[in-house]
Amino acid sequence: MLDFAKLVFTIHHVDRNTFSSKFWERIVLPAIEKKDSRLCRFLLTIMTGMTTDQWDYCHHYLLEGLLSSMTNQDKDTSKVIAWFITKKLFRSFGKSVRKYITDIWPAFLCNCHRKQHEFCSDKFAIYIEMNTLRPDLPETFWKIDVKYITDDRAKIRQSSQIHEHLQNLSGNIHFPDHKSISGVDAKQLFNEHSNLSLICKSPLKSIGFLQKKHKVIEQPSIQLYCKRKGLIPVGENHFPRAINGLQTDVLEGSPHFLSQLKIGNQVGTDEFKMGTLGGFVQVRGDKAFLTCLHVFLSADELAADNISLDDEKTVPVKLYRKNENSHVCGKIREIAFEVDNEKETSIDAALVEIPVDSIDNSNYVDVDNVQVSFKDIGMKSEYLNSSCVDYKPLLFSIPKPVLRTVSVGAVSGCFDGNKAQVEANKEKCIDLEPIDKIYSRAVLDEIKRNVNIVINHLQLIPIAVLPDDNIIKTSIQQNCARNLSFEIKNIIIDVIKNIYPTIHCTSEVDIDNFILCKTNSRFSAIVGDVHMQQAFLKTTGKNMAIKRTSRRVYNQLYISNIPFQPGDSGTCIYVLSPVQGCIGMAIADHPQGGCIATPIMDILKHFKIRIK
Repeated sequence: MLDFAKLVFTIHHVDRNTFSSKFWERIVLPAIEKKDSRLCRFLLTIMTGMTTDQWDYCHHYLLEGLLSSMTNQDKDTSKVIAWFITKKLFRSFGKSVRKYITDIWPAFLCNCHRKQHEFCSDKFAIYIEMNTLRPDLPETFWKIDVKYITDDRAKIRQSSQIHEHLQNLSGNIHFPDHKSISGVDAKQLFNEHSNLSLICKSPLKSIGFLQKKHKVIEQPSIQLYCKRKGLIPVGENHFPRAINGLQTDVLEGSPHFLSQLKIGNQVGTDEFKMGTLGGFVQVRGDKAFLTCLHVFLSADELAADNISLDDEKTVPVKLYRKNENSHVCGKIREIAFEVDNEKETSIDAALVEIPVDSIDNSNYVDVDNVQVSFKDIGMKSEYLNSSCVDYKPLLFSIPKPVLRTVSVGAVSGCFDGNKAQVEANKEKCIDLEPIDKIYSRAVLDEIKRNVNIVINHLQLIPIAVLPDDNIIKTSIQQNCARNLSFEIKNIIIDVIKNIYPTIHCTSEVDIDNFILCKTNSRFSAIVGDVHMQQAFLKTTGKNMAIKRTSRRVYNQLYISNIPFQPGDSGTCIYVLSPVQGCIGMAIADHPQGGCIATPIMDILKHFKIRIK
């Protein structure tokens, strides 16, 4: 029978719903056995309009044909059939499910190492990439497994391990400059492999991951990142083992543009605290955001008379999001920590310069599963320059107006309230760091310092056995300050007796863990005794005893009924009524609840930012 006659015959059966086993055995399956992918495509196109009941009756013939084509290493016909089934699955979903699907593709599981065949297994499945998983999604379709993929970069262990290895690498690894990937080669690879997401050169190579013997070696390679490792889309080949003489390293992962910055994001540095991205500003043609300076500096630095940053180095600022690796989102451009002057408005702020395309006007606020624009929080534009609220009418009006406000703290989250009022702040002292933390750290530092002194002395004298209490006490008397308290001496003895047998583990981290875990009750008693602490600090750490632990701030606002927790520093307070715009930036919590905030107009004026 001619191909044209087979097509007419198929139309006849579709119109009359007269499909029988003979039709499949005489028309469709022979076309598959002959590897006639073109005829197979035409036949399935005609059969697209078949009802669900019709396919329930005869879909097993199509699955039989798919298995046959994969066994025959016929990737063209297999691709036709696999994609036909995939499209049927997609069309079976309602609109409520489709809107969450970002991609769908048929693939088989690769379980070989030689990669000599088109199909190295018959383990076929349909993979669906989704933004959000739903509980009503089917696990099979026509007895074919359906797998769902969400973008969870935090769980890609192999790529994360290579990233950590690169960051911890010391020294330089030379990559052969003459080895390169041309644009033509790259285009061909992307055309041949739809699962491929990124190609790059690397001085490292990952080996033994699938065998659970993973390690990273220093060997130049071509990294091929794919959506899912070990899955090969039907109709495509395995990844090449080498490109231009360099071995390939197949990794799982996809490139992502730097995340859009949002009001309420958590920002900071790995070394110190974290705070909140409060609001965006335009600064002489550049874009930046505001947060508190104390987010980036330690209490020691804030206590200094002259606060400055190293002008020879860039100070990067990181963005932290749940289930994502932190990444640099900007750099500190200007800083201000003007306090202790009652004639001026105290300023604790940092301007962080950001890339031009970092703001999404329609997705402006860090709120889960909801898009909030700048207009929704009372802003005229995405920048504070044109949306500042003068606090004076709100502060001195009689009666005092009740405000509807929106605040988005990195810890407290988004808060939309209608009970806030503005008052003059009467609480002048702001702690740079809680007193108990300073005392605790001072005591701990002194213990660690004396432990190291005693260990260094014990290593210089010949001791046949491990040092006992008497030997350690003698060393303490000979080498440490005479006015050490009885409690401190006992803790030093405990620490040394426990870590001396494994002297190679006497790093500061190990000493910290031992003191806090093994001598917890004794150490807690010392830390809790304020009078003992003060006496101890005077005799053992003069620099700590005179250290300033607080500053006085002036001309600040007290805004009631605003949630504030550690980590919310930098949160901007946005007013929706009776006026609209940003009124201030929160710097600390208030004893009566709410927050202490710096007037936003004063911050912008300090940085000489024009207010429209």
